[in-house]
Amino acid sequence: QTLPLLSLSKLVRQTLSATGLKSPRLAACMLASVSVAIALILIPADMTVSVSGTLEPVIRQNLYAPMDGEVVRVECEHNESVDKDAVLLQLQSRDLQLQRQQLQGEYQATQKKLLAIASARVQSDRDRSSRRTDSLPGQLAAEEVELQQFLESLETQLSIVDRQQSLLTVRSPFRGRVLTWNPNERLGNRPVSRGQTLISVADVSGPWQIRMDVPDPDVGHLLAARQASNGPLEVTFDLATGESSSYRAQVAQVAGRSEVIDGRQSTVRVIADIDDQTETSLMPGSPDLMPGSTDLMP
Repeated sequence: QTLPLLSLSKLVRQTLSATGLKSPRLAACMLASVSVAIALILIPADMTVSVSGTLEPVIRQNLYAPMDGEVVRVECEHNESVDKDAVLLQLQSRDLQLQRQQLQGEYQATQKKLLAIASARVQSDRDRSSRRTDSLPGQLAAEEVELQQFLESLETQLSIVDRQQSLLTVRSPFRGRVLTWNPNERLGNRPVSRGQTLISVADVSGPWQIRMDVPDPDVGHLLAARQASNGPLEVTFDLATGESSSYRAQVAQVAGRSEVIDGRQSTVRVIADIDDQTETSLMPGSPDLMPGSTDLMP
């Protein structure tokens, strides 16, 4: 039968004999030190990576300015519950207004010309004795066709402008809650540029997740643990609001590249899903929980 660490004890005795040292206490100390070193190398130990994160709904959407303009009315407040298609903002585009006025003016002028031609044709039919009656009806008909085509073109352009103006009414894409902080102060009576983020809305009744930015030096440990694990890698987190309860989530996604955010340390984005049981226990007990702004301590 082989005794544990028998070879190691023989090696220690041989080393002591070669050096002329025969103290049993020294031999025991050397054996213990070597054993501890080997144990640290061979026996795996748990490692915890601590980062801050944000608790946020999975279903969320940023709404952007469809064109350059000005916010003339703000119809929502931070953390307000809104229905689908509810008006959140009303924008105004002076360029679009001017374009529509010009098109409308041309449309009305063209209609008047068509009425004048129709009246002239009636008059020409009554006065057959005039020398111009032979050529005038044909000229009037040609001019009428041309004006009618121009009128149809104006109608198409007006329809396009009206569709663009309808986009200036910013509506909620689904039933949810407004995430943007103090939208009236940020946007009220202010100019906006095309593509600028205006309002963020989230469905707080749907699934939630944790968004974390893990520092580059710790990502290797996270990936190794995820690969070695037989199941999803667990995350334990506490709310920064000071609650004593801890909650659990599972790592769902790890970004394939690192990013430098706000000039700080290079980090990798990690997403963890919250299971239904945790979500049920978390949300009812946190009525003031602000999605997208709640720090966590995993």
